Amino acid sequence: MGFTNGEKKGKKTHIKKSTLTPHWDEIFAFPVTNPYTEQLSIEVYDHDTLGKDDAMGGVKIPLTGLVMGVEKVDWYALSSQGQIQVGLTAVAFDSSGLHPQQIHEVISNNVVDSTQVAVFQPPTRWEIKDPQKFHSTNKHDNKSGWIQLFFDKPYYIGGEVINGRVDLFLNHEVPAKKVMIKWKGEEKSYIENTWNDSDGHPHTDVYKDNKTFFDSSLVLFAVPEGHAILPPGPHTWTFSFSLPPNLPSIFFEKYIEFDGDKIKAAIAYKVKVFVDMPGSDIKAKEKLIISELLTQRVLPVAETKVKSFAFAKGKLKFSGEVGKNVFVPGEVIPLKVKVVNPTSKNVDNIKVKLVRKLTIKAKHFTKLAVKEIARWKFPGVTKKSDFEGTIQVQLPEKIYPSSNGDLVKCHYILEIECDLPWAFDAVIKPKVVIALLPAPGQGMWFLQDMAALGGWNSF
Repeated sequence: MGFTNGEKKGKKTHIKKSTLTPHWDEIFAFPVTNPYTEQLSIEVYDHDTLGKDDAMGGVKIPLTGLVMGVEKVDWYALSSQGQIQVGLTAVAFDSSGLHPQQIHEVISNNVVDSTQVAVFQPPTRWEIKDPQKFHSTNKHDNKSGWIQLFFDKPYYIGGEVINGRVDLFLNHEVPAKKVMIKWKGEEKSYIENTWNDSDGHPHTDVYKDNKTFFDSSLVLFAVPEGHAILPPGPHTWTFSFSLPPNLPSIFFEKYIEFDGDKIKAAIAYKVKVFVDMPGSDIKAKEKLIISELLTQRVLPVAETKVKSFAFAKGKLKFSGEVGKNVFVPGEVIPLKVKVVNPTSKNVDNIKVKLVRKLTIKAKHFTKLAVKEIARWKFPGVTKKSDFEGTIQVQLPEKIYPSSNGDLVKCHYILEIECDLPWAFDAVIKPKVVIALLPAPGQGMWFLQDMAALGGWNSF
């Protein structure tokens, strides 16, 4: 096992003899520079004492979505056969000279220091089982039978390969030509711009735009000519699809009004599988969750900005620091705040706001919609006194991810301010990124809302 960029030295587990379901209990540590560009590569071999080891398959595991000190355990489908269970933990410590057992103790005791290291730590056991079990979606029924889509991961990043499976069960034989799967990724924008002419008469101009990232199809099974019949019973096909690189994150904003204009926008990725047959096809549609490849340095990224405001006596100095710039919905953000207030004015409150800046482009028209998503208030600082400490804010669970499409761009900033009476507030505005990294089986609340847009949801 090792890193896909080839710059890190690989490591091997011990050999487990005479078993088809090997269990390991071994700990490995790897330093990580950027979890959004590096992946952990694992290859599994059937050991041959006399000859060459036979490859059973491999998997490349993204390091995104790790929460500091919290083990993330997932099943991963090997490229050839079977599954492997792996535990990953991100730990903050100085890695020099540490034995794996010491790393285990660091994980157990949640020791935090300044240097960020991603740790590859197995859970109490690893095992390989059920060669074709993938992440499952809902089953779609028809009078003739049912069809179901399976994916190997809960989310993907542009450039990755999607591996999956289609299960079809027929209650009786059906006349059919083929079984086909389609993939589509696109972004769409819509703006209703209302304005008044020189006589004060209102007018509304409508702007629509769309861009397709990919649109392709694959025939999973073609019924031989002259024998256009699919027999009853179970049928299974596996598939792979390579995503284009640099895809923006999935996004959705339903029909809202802003500054007199009405807007809606979506970035969606969809998969459709169907049996081509007379009458009503047996089909299933599912949405793919795509998370943007983040190129920012994430572990750690700290920003400090200082604003000084002159008063009759003295200057108020205010600084804030965010330990990193990438977060997931629901995550708690610790903010280090320092206020030096030698003035004769009180700071009434320290306020924190999460602000979303949504830019929608349709044809030649662009609309910027700025919206406050959440607000928090903390005690202020009295005159001629100082404050230095950490305040915590928790992001909402229901929040759209940051995204950088061509037509739709969603960015976030944290506004941290000292509320000053009868004066301009001291404000710092660090930029943050909201990443959508769901766990297996975790539903995305806004995917259901996307269906309400009718044609926006169709192929």
